[in-house]
Amino acid sequence: MPCRGGETILRRLFEPLGYQVAATAIPLDPNFPQWGDSRYVDVTLTATERLRDLLEHLFVLLPVLDDDKHYWVGPEEIEKLLRRGGDWLATHPDRELIARRYLRHDRRLTNEALGRLLADEADDPDEAEAAHDAEEEAVEKRISLNDQRLAAVIDQIREVGGRRVVDLGCGGGALVKRILSDTKAEKILGVDVSYRALEGAARRLHLDTMAPRQRERGARPGSTHLS
Repeated sequence: MPCRGGETILRRLFEPLGYQVAATAIPLDPNFPQWGDSRYVDVTLTATERLRDLLEHLFVLLPVLDDDKHYWVGPEEIEKLLRRGGDWLATHPDRELIARRYLRHDRRLTNEALGRLLADEADDPDEAEAAHDAEEEAVEKRISLNDQRLAAVIDQIREVGGRRVVDLGCGGGALVKRILSDTKAEKILGVDVSYRALEGAARRLHLDTMAPRQRERGARPGSTHLS
């Protein structure tokens, strides 16, 4: 199968679902090994699964491995992703990578899909949010680049003494939360095209229990923004 990212990506995608992965890179041409390996790998996946679950995993993850859908991707692809991945994708540690690749790196569609996954988690919103935050923190610890990006934004706000801050494409509100806790900004506006992502951000920021003065600095869900 085609696999952009090689064995590392294979393991990240399948091992959290309980699969044992064996993979061998396929050379571009066995007669000319100096040409190197192709993007194809010979893969054996081993697990005890219901046939339905296996097929749903493959339906979602094969195009993620290929990372190159050969047709136009629109909102209907979100429905396919949630229908086939709804029972397992929400708890997968690389769900953001999966959604982004499946939706052909369309940020708007990816944010909407992740927002809906978050909204559809456990019935207890506080418990769901706590689990999501713990998972996100664990993922972000592995991806130090994201920590550096957030820290760089916070440092810049502090350096210029920013009092009014806009986060364009705020998604689930990770940066807004950092701005609230780590800067002296007086008004923070989070904007995103996905209403569901904004609903998730509102839960993450605990707007319903936030003190009135802090809420004025924080966020309220609106049709297209948090303010």
